[in-house]
This record gives sequence, C-alpha cells and structure tokens, in this order.
Amino acid sequence: MVTSPARRMPLPFAQGPREARTVTFMVGGQAFELPRPFLAIHSPEWAKRLAEEPQMPPVELEGEADSFGAFVAFLTGADGDAGEVTAENVLPLLHWGRELGVDYISGQCEAFLLTGHASGLEPVELLEVASRYDLPLIYARATEAVAQGMHHVKVPEDGSQESVPEIFRSTEIREDTVRTHLAMGTLVHDVEQQKRHRFADHTRLRDPEQKARVIWKTRRRQQPAPEPPKDPDWRCTQAVWPHHSMYGEEWTVVPAETQPNRFRSFGGFARSADFYAGTGDGADSGLHTSTRTATEGEAASVAD
Repeated sequence: MVTSPARRMPLPFAQGPREARTVTFMVGGQAFELPRPFLAIHSPEWAKRLAEEPQMPPVELEGEADSFGAFVAFLTGADGDAGEVTAENVLPLLHWGRELGVDYISGQCEAFLLTGHASGLEPVELLEVASRYDLPLIYARATEAVAQGMHHVKVPEDGSQESVPEIFRSTEIREDTVRTHLAMGTLVHDVEQQKRHRFADHTRLRDPEQKARVIWKTRRRQQPAPEPPKDPDWRCTQAVWPHHSMYGEEWTVVPAETQPNRFRSFGGFARSADFYAGTGDGADSGLHTSTRTATEGEAASVAD
C-alpha cells in the first residue's frame, strides 16, 4: 500500500504577509523612500503605525517636494549644511517634524533660533512661528522683541479696510504682548526715577542696545575685586612659635612667661651645658640664657 507523503506544516514565523523594507512618501508628485526601521526609531508615532500595517501603501502628503527633500536630507544625516539646521531649512524642519512626529527636531530648531543666528525672520514672524510650533523660549523672546517695538506695529483704525496681522487675531497673544509692553514701560520709568537719566537722551541707540542699557541700569554696580591676602609676618609670636634655632638678632624680644613650657624635671636648671648640647637645646640659646640669668639674679637678691 502506497501512502502519500505528509503535508508540511508552515513555520510560525513565516505566517502572514511579508513586511516591506521601505515606506514611500509622495510629496508634490515626487517619491521619497525611507527605511521602515529608520523611520520607526525617529518617530514613535510612525513606529506604532508601521507595526499595525506591515504592507503600507505609498503615503501622500501635502506640501512642496523641495522642503520635504530638505527634511529627508537632515533626517538621514547628509554631509554639509544639508545635515545641519540652517536659516534655509529651519522652517521646513519644523513643519515636517511636526507632521511626522519627530519630536527632537523642534528642540534643535529652537536652539538654533536662540543662539542668535541670522534666520531672516522679523520679530512678528518669529512670534508666529513660536506660537504655531509650540516653542516656549522663542515665544518669550519674540514677545519681548515685539513689545519693545510696538510703535512699528501697524494697528488699523476703526472702520478702515486694513486687516490685522494674522498673529494678533489671537486674544492670548495680544494680551501677552500688551502686558510685556507695559512691563517694559514700568521698568524704564523706575530706571529714570532711580538714576535720574532721561530715556529720551538715549533713543538714538538701537533697540537691542537700549534694552541692554536699561537692564544694566537696574542692576547693582560690580563689586570691587577683593584685595590680595597680605603676607603674614612669621616673626610675630601670635602667628607661630618657632624653634629656638631660628632666633636671630632681629627677632622680637618677648618675655619668657609667654613662651611654651615643656616638661622639666627637678634640678633641670642645675644640669650642665653638656646635657643641653646633647639634646640639641644648647644652654647658649636665647630662651635658656634668659631663664638662667633670671634665676641667678633672683638667687643673688635672696642672698643679699
């Protein structure tokens, strides 16, 4: 009897459709491919989406192909300026970083704008960028810059056909700008009252220089540098008790009672000079000479 061969069971890891290696993005009629593991590492949002859809069709995104190409070049670490945050790609990086959920790009762009690089953005435009992409540090600095130059902001009159700038249609932004402007006016008034300098005499300076001067005026003057320590007088008895071998003719004479006492046995003053010479404490030293002279003088006075 001939038996048919047993049917092979499929392996468990071979079940299901095979995952694609890349993800294709269609932007402005142009295709851009990114590796799936690479995109999953940089974007937690896309990591969940790729885990749910092993075979993902091409994704269409609205925007310009050039800006998305600059974003892909920065994300893949291209050589030169394409792999760094510059004034040309800072806005595309903020836009596509938010669209794809790459959260660390906003921090790098905010650091670039805070370091004072020439981004080519006006304070009002910088305020709009900060409010749109949630950049708190840039928002605080842009609000202060706009509030200091409120006389440059065009406010349409009642009944005119002029439109308010898009950024000032938000109530919160208007309140923050006006509050900062009033705070700066109060600061200037306090400086004028304290230092008695008319602010009108310094309006020829530029806005950054005026701000720096006002802030400097409100701070205390710099404290003088501390004096260098004086050299101690090591011959002063309050500082040190030197060895008797350091005594010299220029040494300050002090009474014997202020010198430190060491252990002396009975009859120590009557010992010979050879004993003191053997111990290194010669009988000719200033301390023992003065003590011995005082002892002999007292004995002579008692005998008289």
